[in-house]
Amino acid sequence: MRRYSPTQTLTYTASYGPYKDTTYTLPPGTQMSTVTYCTHTNEALFPDPWRFDPERWLGQSEEVNTRKRCMMAFGKGHRKCLGINLANAAMCLALTTLATYDMELFETDESDVKFRYDNQISHPKRASKGVRASVRGRLE
Repeated sequence: MRRYSPTQTLTYTASYGPYKDTTYTLPPGTQMSTVTYCTHTNEALFPDPWRFDPERWLGQSEEVNTRKRCMMAFGKGHRKCLGINLANAAMCLALTTLATYDMELFETDESDVKFRYDNQISHPKRASKGVRASVRGRLE
């Protein structure tokens, strides 16, 4: 989820300013945009960005707070996805439900989930059937 946004780019027009960082000065009215993929895979912000590391979000350090500000899977600001809270609740419910089952991967490997091309939403290889699992039973 954290690497892509379903929108193309995030574009903002500054109505105040001028904005000055260490390299550029942007006068009021200048449109600025970012590509979510570039931010979410930036190793300066997310060391080893392709590694599953939920602990990178824990704590209150300046590094963690910077990562949280750079998290844009649902967009940013007043134009972010209206369904963000519903989507987060649905993900929690789905993960909680899945965690009650004893499952193993079935005919699935990394090539089935690694993205091959991007049309605003990442896609795996065309022959991929996605992540498939066999359920062995319910956990007690």
